[in-house]
Amino acid sequence: MPNPPPKPNNPFLWSTLHAWWLVCGGFLAYLLVFLSQPSVVGFVGSAGEPLSRLVDIMQIFLVDQLLGSVFGNGRLEISFVDRIPILLATAAWVSLAWLLGSSLLSRMSVIGNLSWLEKQACRALVGLAVLSTLTLLLGLSGLLSNRWALLAVVVALAVCAIVDGRLRGDVGRQLKPGRAELVSDTAVSVTARWLSRLVPPFTIGLTVVCMLGSCMPPWEFDVVEYHLQAPKEFFHNGKISFIEHNVYANMPLGAEMHSLAAMVLVGGTDGWWLGGIIGKVIVGSFSLLTAALLGGFCARKFGRWNGWVAAGLLLAMPGVAHVTMAGLIDMVLAAYLLGAMIVLTELLPKISAGEARVGDLFPLCFMAGAASACKYTGLLYVVVPIYAAIAWNAFRSHSRRQVVSFVAAGFFGLLGTCIPWFAKNYWQTGNPVYPLAAGVFRSRGLSVEQVAQWQVVHRVPISSDGGTAYSLVELWASVQQLCLQSNFLHPSLFFLLVCGVLATTNRRVWAWHSWPNLWIATAAWLLSVWWLATHRIDRFWLPVVPIWCALASVGVQWIAQRLSLGLAAAIVMIGLVYGGFMSVSGAFVDNRFFVSLSALREDIGDEEHSGRLSPWIGWVNQRFSDPNLRLLLIGEAKAFDFQPSIVYATCFNINAAERWLRGKTVAEQKSRLSQEGITHILINWTELARYRAPGNYGFSDWPQLEDVASLIDTGVVQTYDTPFEDADIQVLEVVTPNPKSSSKPE
Repeated sequence: MPNPPPKPNNPFLWSTLHAWWLVCGGFLAYLLVFLSQPSVVGFVGSAGEPLSRLVDIMQIFLVDQLLGSVFGNGRLEISFVDRIPILLATAAWVSLAWLLGSSLLSRMSVIGNLSWLEKQACRALVGLAVLSTLTLLLGLSGLLSNRWALLAVVVALAVCAIVDGRLRGDVGRQLKPGRAELVSDTAVSVTARWLSRLVPPFTIGLTVVCMLGSCMPPWEFDVVEYHLQAPKEFFHNGKISFIEHNVYANMPLGAEMHSLAAMVLVGGTDGWWLGGIIGKVIVGSFSLLTAALLGGFCARKFGRWNGWVAAGLLLAMPGVAHVTMAGLIDMVLAAYLLGAMIVLTELLPKISAGEARVGDLFPLCFMAGAASACKYTGLLYVVVPIYAAIAWNAFRSHSRRQVVSFVAAGFFGLLGTCIPWFAKNYWQTGNPVYPLAAGVFRSRGLSVEQVAQWQVVHRVPISSDGGTAYSLVELWASVQQLCLQSNFLHPSLFFLLVCGVLATTNRRVWAWHSWPNLWIATAAWLLSVWWLATHRIDRFWLPVVPIWCALASVGVQWIAQRLSLGLAAAIVMIGLVYGGFMSVSGAFVDNRFFVSLSALREDIGDEEHSGRLSPWIGWVNQRFSDPNLRLLLIGEAKAFDFQPSIVYATCFNINAAERWLRGKTVAEQKSRLSQEGITHILINWTELARYRAPGNYGFSDWPQLEDVASLIDTGVVQTYDTPFEDADIQVLEVVTPNPKSSSKPE
């Protein structure tokens, strides 16, 4: 048997070779396990067994199929020009926010320590929070019935910000970004250099894809149910008030206020549609602000290339792409969480040294409050840990007076963001966190049964065998979900995250880094809250992804500096390619980026291709265009795309039809329907069956088939012909002598 080769004289080189093989082999093993997981797209074999993610990767070679999907398979009109006004309107709104944020943050010394890119992103985020709160206050005052009040306030604020910037003399001043070099202790080959140079263009490409996707009309259930539907109702009402038929519309809607403002500024009878698309793009732009903030932070720590890596890893996450393009608000929360973490990282050393000023807490607490103004989870995700870190470090500085002053100063940051939402809820319902904590606060508008239904649906999920929700089995399942099985992952982030966490534990090498410890603790807190207090869906852990990407950038730097730049770039590029493909493949999103918006708006699909709209919604929009007609929806809550006047309710609210018809006399039923102007009733039996299925959200036991038959037999309503099966969609016409409400199908 041959003798093993002698060890090299250089022990560092020997350990480096071992580490190189360990990292390379570890990533390949993780990649194979990752690709062996069930297909994201949903491919199944001949026997019905799920195929693996490797099948998804193989589909990248079907370029003609991918291009056909992006261009709508030639079925609909192709156009990109109609996106330009939407993108320009978004740019104008974000630029206005940047002006306001620049004025507010210009005198905050803690912001001065950030890089140029970080400053611009922080200014935009703070300004967007200001515009959100401003829209809320105007809406509560009933001043949104026309655009002039909002426009006047916006113009006045813009003028003040410009004048303030001129007086400071720093508006538009160009500052140098972070250093551009990548420090490496190993020899860098030509291949490694060119491979590393692919990261910036791929990151830019992911940015373009995210913006194209965010311009798409909404299709995701939560978006058309309340993220855009609530602003639409506020727009039509001309004010922000309590919505008794949509429980979600009464929660903090800080992100949705941008959609409402866009609707008001566009105006007109169709302003809700175009304004909703603009608002959806504004919400999507928060992902780009998060990437800019993250990239600027990592570039300041490690160099510009590492900043591109961190931003690319974030945008390549299929989960980030999904919520960005769908119009969900999880990345809005993530943006403010990341901004607060960066400011906190710069502020804590000052607090510990007793050098922090009270005013330095304003941007920190303002961003924390803005996170809570978007979603209740922002209270636990951001506000609680931020305040705890401030109080603890101030207490360690042996200045209790400073603790009190800091906490009091932080209150003013919350006052301009989340407190108005809590005050609104308390004023309207008696519960500042409506509909949560119903056992603590007596919430108006919710019955005991509705509270119980809400709590059952939103509790921490229990195991399938009915056991505890906090068993080791459930913990292990969640760990697998987070690091391997979730469709929101790409194969590079988690591996690089582990490398980054391990690198921070090597105090001999990374002792000069103190921030990763704080960020690791924050990530652990967020995941603990996600597992202990939420129903553990993937979207609820997405706000931790920017922190993961920052820690993964530590791993990238360690691999590039100590082992090989080519290895680091290769691992990063695998993640970017996979994430980019999933973003444009249509696995999670509507990827018809170059189909005209007018065609997509009315798209109900055909026998070969599914449409954006449910067929019955498109049919209703075409058939019931008369403004005198009004539909009462039962079981259907995807309300945003309905163009006629409708009355609807979510599954957590009592449907108006039940309140008006159940247990009433025939005369009372006819009188109430006539009084409310209802001309037709649409019952979605498919949705009712889904809600009533075991383990689902639940729904009232009314109506049943016999209830509808009774309404027909007593002459309250009559059947209305539709192209759908009555077992799926049933439309009824209210019997009335008014000829305007008795239109028949042709």
